[in-house]
Amino acid sequence: MKGKTNKALLIALPLALAACGGGGGGDNPAADSNKPQAPKPEVNKTNDKQYGLTSEELKNIATSSQGLQGVSTFNGITMAGKLSEWDDTSLTNAEHVPPEYKNQVSTKTRLGTVFIPSIAEAAKIGEKSPSRIGGVEIYKGNKIYASGTSYQNFDYFLASNENKYNAVQFGIGKNGDATPIFVAYFRARTTPEDRMPTSGTASYRGDFIVPPDLLPAGANPVGTVAANVNFGSKDAAMLFTQPSGYQGDIRAKVVGSLLAGKDGKKEVIGIFGGGNASEIAGSYSDEAANIQGVYGAQRQ
Repeated sequence: MKGKTNKALLIALPLALAACGGGGGGDNPAADSNKPQAPKPEVNKTNDKQYGLTSEELKNIATSSQGLQGVSTFNGITMAGKLSEWDDTSLTNAEHVPPEYKNQVSTKTRLGTVFIPSIAEAAKIGEKSPSRIGGVEIYKGNKIYASGTSYQNFDYFLASNENKYNAVQFGIGKNGDATPIFVAYFRARTTPEDRMPTSGTASYRGDFIVPPDLLPAGANPVGTVAANVNFGSKDAAMLFTQPSGYQGDIRAKVVGSLLAGKDGKKEVIGIFGGGNASEIAGSYSDEAANIQGVYGAQRQ
């Protein structure tokens, strides 16, 4: 049975950060050095029609960028609940995760902290090894550890491969309960605002994960994302595709260490990670097409 999407993150991101105490968190190298702090990105007082963002949304995104700094922590968002609840800020976490805990995803559900599966862990407990599409590992029917429930069956868990993606993490899982919980996350070792490129262009290519529940039975849940970013004009042109035939394009504005944009029923947000903004992780939704998911991409 197909689920229903719900556009969420341009609302949930700043509110989740506020619930966690606002800006800061993680470790911002610029704050620990004698270098001058990067100024907050300038925000137009009028609607930026090219990106579908109001002045208030742009301010919120700039604030969110400040709150997701830190090169030695993975900084981002976890959503857990029903697919239709991904805009419920009471179920959304903003996280700053040290590398030694990067296999953990904190939720505000009965699952507690969910441990991202790995090939080594699956072998250790006698579970199936994952298949792999692109840079995504796919676990089907595996037992996965969650602190609130111990090991339990997950219908699926799709997670970015750490050997491909070094500066970002992203994934989606669904536990096997009668009333299942969907867990989705994206996070990055954020490129500091004062180290973001300010000129030149870059192309990014990567993977776009859609929950199988939103797709025809048996459809491949791993599609692609492509982005062309002009750091001088702070503009990003993005294309999301899914093997079932979906294609969606959207423009996004680079604000601090983030990118964000809206176009009708479509919405995208992302965090730049690594040195020289080498990777991006984020979320994309198209409510009209009943598509939503998380993505990661590498600079080419």
